[in-house]
Amino acid sequence: MEENIATAKTTPTAGRRKNQKVARLLRAEQGLVDELFKRFEMASAPAAKRGIVAKICTELGVLAQVEEDIFYPEVRAALRDQELIREAEVEHHRKHQSLKDLIAQLKNLQPDDDF
Repeated sequence: MEENIATAKTTPTAGRRKNQKVARLLRAEQGLVDELFKRFEMASAPAAKRGIVAKICTELGVLAQVEEDIFYPEVRAALRDQELIREAEVEHHRKHQSLKDLIAQLKNLQPDDDF
C-alpha cells in the first residue's frame, strides 16, 4: 500500500485523478449544503428548521475541513508562484473565518429569524 501512495505522488496521471476526486468531493459537499439551504427555505416547522440548520452547520464544517486539509495543500503543492500562494492563503484565511462566523450566527438564530 505504501508503495502505491509513493507512486501516486509521483505519477502525473494519479495526481490528476486525486485532484479530480478532491474537486468532486468539494462539489458534492457544496451541493449538499445548497440542498440543505433549499430544504430550510421550504420547511415551516421550527423543529424541522432547527434540525436543518444543525445539518448545515455540520456540513459547512466538513466543507471547510476538506478545503483546509486536502484542497489547499494540493493547490500549494501545485503552484510555483509564491506571491500567488501568499495571496491565496490570506484569502483562504478570510474565507475560513467568515465561514466560522456564519456557522456561529446560524447556531444562535431562531427558526423564525429573518436571516
